[in-house]
Amino acid sequence: MHALTQLVSLPSIDTVIDFSPVTVTPDTSLLDAVALMHQQQASYVLVVENLFTDKMQVLGWFTDQDVIRLVCCKFDFPAATISQVMSVAAISLKYSQAQVNDITYLISFLQQYQLPLLPIVDEESQLVGIVTFKTIYQALQITPSSPCQLVDTIEQLRLFESAVVNANDAIVITTADALDEPLGPQIVYVNEAFTRISGWSSAEVVGKTPRILQGELSDRTQLDRIRTALQNGLPVKAELINYHKNGSTYWIDINIVPIADAQGKITHFVSIQRDITEQKQENIELETRVEERTQALQKSEERFRFLAESIPQQVWIARSDGYVEYINQRMQNYLCCTQEEMLGWKWQNWVHPEDLSKCLDAWHNSIVTGEPLELEFRWYRVTDKTYRWHLARAVPQRDQDGKILNWFGTNTDIDDLKVTESVLRQTQAQLQAILDNSPAIIYVVDNQNRFLLVNSQYEKVFKCSKQFLRGKSIYKFFPRHIADEFAKNNRKVLTTGKPIEAEEIVPQEDGLHTYLSIKFPLKDANDVPRAICGISTDITDRKRTEANLLLRDRAIAASSNGIVICDARLPNLPIIYANPAFEYITGYSPEEVIGRNCRFLQGNDTNQPEIQELRNAIQQAKNCTVVLRNYRKDGSLFWNQLSISPVFDADGNCTHYVGIQNDITERKQSEMALMVSQQRLQYLLSATPAVIYTCKPYENYEITFISENVIAMLGYAAKEFTENSEFWSDRIHPEDKSHVFTEAANLLKQGECICEYRFLHKNGNYIWVYDQSKLVRDDTGKPLEIVGYWTDISKRKQLEEELRTALEKEKELNELKSRFVTVISHEFRTPLSTILSSSELVEHYHHKWTEEKLLSHIHRIQHSVKHMTEMLNDVLVIGKAEVGRIDFKPTLLDLVEYCRDLLQELQQDVNTEHAIAFHCEYESISCHMDQKLLGHILRNLLTNAIKYSPNNSIITFTLTYQEDRAVFEIKDQGIGIPQEDLPSLFESFHRAANVGNIPGTGLGLTIVKKCIDLCQGEIFVNSEVGVGTTFTVTLPLNN
Repeated sequence: MHALTQLVSLPSIDTVIDFSPVTVTPDTSLLDAVALMHQQQASYVLVVENLFTDKMQVLGWFTDQDVIRLVCCKFDFPAATISQVMSVAAISLKYSQAQVNDITYLISFLQQYQLPLLPIVDEESQLVGIVTFKTIYQALQITPSSPCQLVDTIEQLRLFESAVVNANDAIVITTADALDEPLGPQIVYVNEAFTRISGWSSAEVVGKTPRILQGELSDRTQLDRIRTALQNGLPVKAELINYHKNGSTYWIDINIVPIADAQGKITHFVSIQRDITEQKQENIELETRVEERTQALQKSEERFRFLAESIPQQVWIARSDGYVEYINQRMQNYLCCTQEEMLGWKWQNWVHPEDLSKCLDAWHNSIVTGEPLELEFRWYRVTDKTYRWHLARAVPQRDQDGKILNWFGTNTDIDDLKVTESVLRQTQAQLQAILDNSPAIIYVVDNQNRFLLVNSQYEKVFKCSKQFLRGKSIYKFFPRHIADEFAKNNRKVLTTGKPIEAEEIVPQEDGLHTYLSIKFPLKDANDVPRAICGISTDITDRKRTEANLLLRDRAIAASSNGIVICDARLPNLPIIYANPAFEYITGYSPEEVIGRNCRFLQGNDTNQPEIQELRNAIQQAKNCTVVLRNYRKDGSLFWNQLSISPVFDADGNCTHYVGIQNDITERKQSEMALMVSQQRLQYLLSATPAVIYTCKPYENYEITFISENVIAMLGYAAKEFTENSEFWSDRIHPEDKSHVFTEAANLLKQGECICEYRFLHKNGNYIWVYDQSKLVRDDTGKPLEIVGYWTDISKRKQLEEELRTALEKEKELNELKSRFVTVISHEFRTPLSTILSSSELVEHYHHKWTEEKLLSHIHRIQHSVKHMTEMLNDVLVIGKAEVGRIDFKPTLLDLVEYCRDLLQELQQDVNTEHAIAFHCEYESISCHMDQKLLGHILRNLLTNAIKYSPNNSIITFTLTYQEDRAVFEIKDQGIGIPQEDLPSLFESFHRAANVGNIPGTGLGLTIVKKCIDLCQGEIFVNSEVGVGTTFTVTLPLNN
């Protein structure tokens, strides 16, 4: 490596750039470009734009390797331009970027992208020059001229050494002497790639001649060429066979560049070798395949030429762009021209002017789309100067990638066929016109039952075209059983050779149709039947008419109604037909009535208004239906429902009358009986107080009938129930609706239902209704309807409520009496005992007592009497309140003054240690109140507050008013009232559970509540056990 560093130097990057590359323009022919490469001894040409200006832009390049590739592919050099085969310049290097790098960068760049050359461009992408391996090798001959440059060069060479060592190509450096000696030049350096390719290590070959790599298979001509170039100091490139260390051979692509010293003397040769063994093998295989294919193609062309000249058609071949490049001898003879006169697009000269545009359009379309061509056109024949019809067909020939290589076409003379077709079309058109204008269905089938021809009527009836039917079997068009019947008749025609007539059933869109078909054979020249022609006429309507007439005759004869026909064209409209039912109804046989007028059935009963109505209808030739009283042959009466209908001829004249008699005697009798029953029922419905109804047995039980007396009971008209399906259910009291529908649902199981509920009267009030219903079923048990009736039970309900209230009142009074006896007996016992004991003591010891002690016992007796009096007064007040004998008598008073007086009176009467604090922010509050009732209220509340509060506690009494009501609030600090006692607080004789031994009757709060109710006031209580109780009373001021 040290020797390499001494030999090679680079002063600047410009030394490896070729600033005058070989260039051509894109439109230069390929042959001219190759000739220029040969002339300039260049291995490439650059393809550029703006060749003759100062600035050129690189488009691509073309190398000597590309020439070899195209030659192997047998490319058409004369027809191509350089732009069609060049390699596109996808990669280039800015000149400024090249300046800041070194040779190792350029070598790596070329190797990385496998480039044969690297365009160097300026900042505007315009060409500056190129770098190739050859320019790099030539630049290696330059040596540095200064120490500084040497330092730079050494650094560059160090990098270059790294690139050489790591290069993929084998690099061999030899001495330049001893070229003519047997041993030849000596190897001074090889890189690692050399060892990898040849098998020889550096130690094994350094000092030896490179001729050790050559052998008998090495091309002597190439070796001589290399020797001559090196003797002349010229670079050389060649392809050689070298020998591996193990004796095997391999191909190399070798580039040898001479290296000169500063004096210009060549001192070394640098050889760059690339292993191209695989490429060579591929080329050899490719050449073999090309040779084989060339031979096959030659044979194929020979066979094609033979066939093209042998077939009766005109044959031609065109390129993928439509350019005709071959015509066979038959076409040349037809057109009286040579092949050269016809090539390209010159064929247009022989096409009829009227067909030329069509031909060009079709041919261009095939060229663009790749679709086969098929076209009829007129083609000029020179020999007789006439245009003849030809059929042109062409198909594309494609390569393995689907690309069109060329077009193979033929022209077939069809002029005679066109004439025949024209005559045949005229004949067929005439025949088809005759067939299509026939009202009958006409068709022709072959002996295999396949359609050959149908007329327009066939298309119209069966909704299918001639083209669709042609060639199809009758079995593909008709159901098998229908087609079998057709085939059977066709076979009979073919077998006998004679016409037949048959009725055939054919399915159509509107059903089955009957056709009368005449079928006859179509015979060939040998009188052999080849096809069947059928002419079918639709006789469906006729068959239906015949069937209907037969059916009518049978129906008339079998009808239970009497039917007569009268002739309107004869005087007196005589009967001309009477069916058996007429005889059954009237007793007269047809023989007895034929020729007579129907009036004889009226007897002497001729004053019926319906008779005149009947006469008017006959005069106006109109339909008419009347009910007459007629008489049978035995003289008995029968009711005759007679319907007459006129019958008109084609001119609109009335020719007959058809009369239909229906004996409705039983119906008349039933109607009369029903009318009597309805009148009776109507009377019953209107006379009974109950409302009769029927309704559906499901969903919302829609009412279907209701008697008219419903308006008297509920205020609604009957039609309101029947016209609105929700009318009944919407007016049931919301609280009763669930119960009613539950009972109605049970009706379906039980069969009967009784229900009482409230129903909204039209006046807006609810009344009580008693509803009893029954389910009606048919013979199978299926529910038909519900029948029921309603009655107004409001008064009964009211009496029941009053009775219930009275019973509850009586029960309550009995309870009160019981409780009263218990309480009074208990409460009276203590004061009576006190009175008794005190009176006995006074009686026996009054003379011994002091006056003070005597007065003490007298006061005890008086207090007990007063307490008993208060209890009796309380009982009296409650009793009066219960029977409503307490009157409300308001008088004018000042509430503030009244309350102060009451408190003063209460403190005098009740010996108490409690303080009552009265609060009122007003000096006076005027009102109208009952003083007696107010006294009961306040006295009882204040007494209770004192009774249930501890001694020395404060009782607060507050008076105020809000709007037009006085508000009294009495608050104590007593034992309080448990929550469970609050609901029963105002009931008579009720006492809270926590009163203990505190005396009381339980009547005080009852009196308070009843007095407040009489004054139309309210009372509120708020209490907490152990804390105290607050009573708030509001009373109207009544000012």
